[in-house]
Amino acid sequence: MTLFDPIFVALQATGVRYVVVGGLAFTKDVDLVIDLVPDQSLKALRALHGLGYKPVAPVNLADFADPSIRDGWIRDQGMMVFQLYSDQTRLSIDIFARYPMDFDSLWSQSTPVDLPGASLRIASIDHLILMKRAAGRAQDLIDIEKLEKLKQILAEPGDAST
Repeated sequence: MTLFDPIFVALQATGVRYVVVGGLAFTKDVDLVIDLVPDQSLKALRALHGLGYKPVAPVNLADFADPSIRDGWIRDQGMMVFQLYSDQTRLSIDIFARYPMDFDSLWSQSTPVDLPGASLRIASIDHLILMKRAAGRAQDLIDIEKLEKLKQILAEPGDAST
């Protein structure tokens, strides 16, 4: 079991749709796009709070679920992600403050991954590339090259006998 597993178990228990959009290996955070419908996002936030995750910013956790408050944070503070942190695990969870693309498309084209006690969905390579292009940071451009290579490798026909 990894440090991330309890996060996915707790989120699965809520029934809230979410997609992992960042790498988990060698990192101390997880990047998520969650269903931002108010009652759904509130369920997810409460589940994460139950694991000891608290907002890094001095705000009320439940305010993120309110679209008008969240839109104000995006507009006035330039919020891109709502960051939660746990002193116990020393992990951060970054939740996108707005959908980086159509959520239904992100969800339906994501890859399901089963873990012991939970399953999660990982964004498709194409969606990860789109998100990284939109961000446009130097590291994102490097990541795009790696993702393009991975996409090419996965698309190549393999020899089933090897």
